[in-house]
Amino acid sequence: SRRNYVRKTFTWDQETQYLVAAPKMEDGQKRIVVTEDMIADIVEHVHENNGPCWMGLHRGISKSYYGIFRSGIIYLLRQWQICAYNQSKRPKNSHPVPAGFQSVNDEFIDFLHHDDSLFGSST
Repeated sequence: SRRNYVRKTFTWDQETQYLVAAPKMEDGQKRIVVTEDMIADIVEHVHENNGPCWMGLHRGISKSYYGIFRSGIIYLLRQWQICAYNQSKRPKNSHPVPAGFQSVNDEFIDFLHHDDSLFGSST
């Protein structure tokens, strides 16, 4: 049952006053349960302390915290400028944003009759 799962997985740590999740492995440490409003702060903190390495960031978060998904980490890294431009600080298979690139909603572009400034050169 769900109640049994919750009792086996989560406990309240009286000393730290945090809700903690059971370790991933038997010899691992308990992980702090993170609420949605704290995810960005936690990822930023671990990112600054573990350095720019993507694997170090993911490993550090998954070992110490519960409730932060890999996709959430990738989303945040793509939003932060330092990770968008420096390849060594990005997750695998992500692409850098070209310098001077601007996002354009192509639903409103008339490709037959367009403003040359939109494309950066005359066509």
